[in-house]
Amino acid sequence: MAAEKHFIAVDCGSSNGKMVDIAYDGNKIRIAGSKPFSYEPVTILGCMYTDIMHIYNQVMYRFKEFVLERGKGAVESIGVTTWGGDYGLFGENGQLLSNMFQHRDKRTIQIKKEFFSLLSHKELYYGTGSIYFLGLGSSQLLADKRFSPVYEKTKFLLGTAGVLTYFLSGCPVMDDTMASTLGFTNLETTAYNTELLYKLGLRTDIFREFKAAGSIIGEVAPGVGDYIGDGSIKVVLDTGHDTPAALPAVSGLDERTMFISMGTMMLAGVETEHPRVNDKLFEGGFRTVKCAFGKYTTYRDVQGFWIMNQCMKGFQDRGYAYSFDDLEAMARRLPAAKCAVNPNDPMFYHRSSDMVGRVQDYCRETGQYVPGRPEEVYRCLIDSYALAARNCAEEMEAGLGTKFERIRLFNGGCQCDLLGETISACTGLPLDSGIRYATAAGNALMQIYAAGEAGSEDEMKELSGRSFGMKDLTCDDKDFWDEMYAKYTDLWEGH
Repeated sequence: MAAEKHFIAVDCGSSNGKMVDIAYDGNKIRIAGSKPFSYEPVTILGCMYTDIMHIYNQVMYRFKEFVLERGKGAVESIGVTTWGGDYGLFGENGQLLSNMFQHRDKRTIQIKKEFFSLLSHKELYYGTGSIYFLGLGSSQLLADKRFSPVYEKTKFLLGTAGVLTYFLSGCPVMDDTMASTLGFTNLETTAYNTELLYKLGLRTDIFREFKAAGSIIGEVAPGVGDYIGDGSIKVVLDTGHDTPAALPAVSGLDERTMFISMGTMMLAGVETEHPRVNDKLFEGGFRTVKCAFGKYTTYRDVQGFWIMNQCMKGFQDRGYAYSFDDLEAMARRLPAAKCAVNPNDPMFYHRSSDMVGRVQDYCRETGQYVPGRPEEVYRCLIDSYALAARNCAEEMEAGLGTKFERIRLFNGGCQCDLLGETISACTGLPLDSGIRYATAAGNALMQIYAAGEAGSEDEMKELSGRSFGMKDLTCDDKDFWDEMYAKYTDLWEGH
């Protein structure tokens, strides 16, 4: 057997992250180690910030630990993948000019009316593939223009993955998937959409030329190499946005297979060869962004474990100390669909000191049973995610002109069998669940590609398929869920 090569994946969601060591022996990859870390947005005087310095410190600590554990020369490269909502502004000397705002910061509420006075929602959609939401990159940048003293001093902008890659390498570069996710690029020409940026009155000189993922930037910056004890490790420009980053690790994706990437957000979508934009997809709230290798993904953002994680803190505040496994076991003993919330209702978007109370308020306001104990709230959210997944499936089928034959569930949500079973029962579709670290695996596969060890996305998917299994969680109870779906969609539309 060939000696294993080690590739370090930095995988940061919007509320927690991990450093994952992916070992490759020439035939398969495996998870050789995972070092998680947590972080939260920091709120100061009403403004919400991404604590990028804390995140970078956590990355550096764990990077050094991996190098010490594996030995000098054992780690081939490192790549960064993050959530797609935020960016940093940099000045003349290449320094970060201010704390990075978090995409859930409320400053964008103040400029929403101005945004749509300058640009219609359909112009935004057909020009960039983006669906407007308060945290969209162009919306945030317009807010920076109005309220930030550093906007005029900015020399360049980098998405979150680009910020961390810059800190590690000293090279400021952004990949095309992150530029697309932030809503700055033309979907057809793969260039910045300067026409739309001009309409919004935004500067275009701060956007650096982006590059395709899968290229080696260089070795780690000298200060990084000194700290970790190995200056020969390469930095790869990885797929910056975490959802497109995961797709090379998931085989069997086409326009008849819906994927669900479940983490802080639940992203339900399809991988396509060409950009898919039309009025039905627009009305359904489905955005289309670039992926690696010239592909695209069309998907809808749904508030996922963001709500659940906030509720877990609420349970602790109420004196409960249950784990996710505890709650799943207890929730299995409860009847399904006793109550449900619309995860994308605006009341769940912003951070709350009492998300449990918000779930209860929603149920109370819509005349439903109000969940009290933690397992009841947990069951309510699992059922809510399943109903939202069915809504995504039906509206995406209408927009794409296809019928889904299967669902593939991956990333953190695959640890919850109840979630997969409930989604399958609600949608009436077979469901495969697995690849807990799909984003990290896709990140490492892109590094393997950059090293010349894989020649195409197909080879990357084949390699992942040899390495990771998925389990069948198909569950048949569609008659019951047909009735529940009709009931709850009426409730949600009326709220």
